[in-house]
Amino acid sequence: MNNINFNMLTKNQTLFVVFLLCIITRLLSSIFYIEDIDSLRFALSIYEYDITKLQPHFPGYPIFSFFVKIIYFLTGSLGISFSFIGGLSVYYIIHYALKILDLKPNSQEGYFIIFLILLNPLIWLMSNRYMPDMMGLAIVTSSLYFLINKKNHLFKTCIGFFLFGVLAGVRLSYLPLLFMPIGYHLIFKKEKLLLILIFSLGCLLWLIPMVFITGLNELWVIALSHTSGHFNDYGGTIYTEKNWSARLISFFRSIWADGLGGYWNHRSWITGIISLYLIYYFKYVFSNFRKIFKEHKVILLSTIVYIAWVLLFQNVIHKSRHILPVIVILILMLSVGQTFVQLKFRNIKKYIHISFFSFLLTVSFVLVLQHKKPSAVSQLKNYFIKKEAPVTIITIPLINFYLRAAGLKTNFINVEDQKEVEQFIELNLNKKPYMIGDFNNLFNHKYEINLDTTFYHNPYVNRMWSELDIFSLERDFIK
Repeated sequence: MNNINFNMLTKNQTLFVVFLLCIITRLLSSIFYIEDIDSLRFALSIYEYDITKLQPHFPGYPIFSFFVKIIYFLTGSLGISFSFIGGLSVYYIIHYALKILDLKPNSQEGYFIIFLILLNPLIWLMSNRYMPDMMGLAIVTSSLYFLINKKNHLFKTCIGFFLFGVLAGVRLSYLPLLFMPIGYHLIFKKEKLLLILIFSLGCLLWLIPMVFITGLNELWVIALSHTSGHFNDYGGTIYTEKNWSARLISFFRSIWADGLGGYWNHRSWITGIISLYLIYYFKYVFSNFRKIFKEHKVILLSTIVYIAWVLLFQNVIHKSRHILPVIVILILMLSVGQTFVQLKFRNIKKYIHISFFSFLLTVSFVLVLQHKKPSAVSQLKNYFIKKEAPVTIITIPLINFYLRAAGLKTNFINVEDQKEVEQFIELNLNKKPYMIGDFNNLFNHKYEINLDTTFYHNPYVNRMWSELDIFSLERDFIK
């Protein structure tokens, strides 16, 4: 027991076991409900792919929807289909992370990076979500490997450019992570036209089906509308969410707490222990940063570009999933840092790793179990489905859309439509009204407003609508 043998399995045997672990763990942790509005759009796209109906939202991600649809055809289960793609994506993230650092999977450093990715809480949760983020993360990781290949093989570079084009049709917002290596090849490589052609082929792989399904003119109109909407309306960019302190705090929290399982206010004491381990691991990164930067300059500079993109143009306040590429890069750097630990501490290091992963597994396992239970908005849907009497639901358009898509047939009022609200007040419909969210200022002169119930889920499982208050409205005839 004094020596743990990491070479019990060959390289290929280790990868096969990792593949099985990725698939089996994700299938076992599958969820069978629609947890938020983004998941709803992708779930609907499996039944009917139509970006004009936001099924899913632009840019449509047809490659992802196509693969999920194949698995759904074979299994008949949305939860299993998305989890299978998620598990497969996790395997390829691990596979190419090992290749980027040139690590043997059956080495101590190999096992370290394998379990850091396999047991990472955010990666695990996202691999069960009805979303393309994990497939996009697998493609961006593999593309990064081919683009920074040290032997400068043209064939590998071509694969990297092809995957860069494919990535645009799977997870568009991850593209900035690859801008630096792409730019380097376009500036310094002689085969510029070939690389641009290969990139174009990757784009055509998803663009042709979208044009065929949607139509060129309609697709162009949708693209302009949603691009403008993302940056200027609903995308959570710096133009709509200008509070820099909130953006920076949320960004750091997403990385440290959501992404790495570290401690944050009101979290479990176990996350405090994980934080101590993370500080210990990061110590080797910071103390050897010059050497690490020299060896992995392109990766680190590319990460800075991506971080700037996320802070400026992504919804970092409400959606932690945008920092997934940063988490993978941090895992790579933590793994590199461990190579600087002196050999005489190698056996001690093994036991430190084992104890760390035990705590990390505990946190991830609890979050995964909580994820299997309905989210707040799913509980909300179940609550109104059970109500027999006709009701009126007053809330924001996104929640109205979610409830309609769930088959709830009742009267919906959009709080963002002033005419609709005024008409509701004037007609005084004989349907008991419920307000989802605090919009008391719209009705407190005409109605008595009382808290009916509150639905909640752990925000570290999903930050979107983690707490939803339902208020009952009763006509106040005295006023």
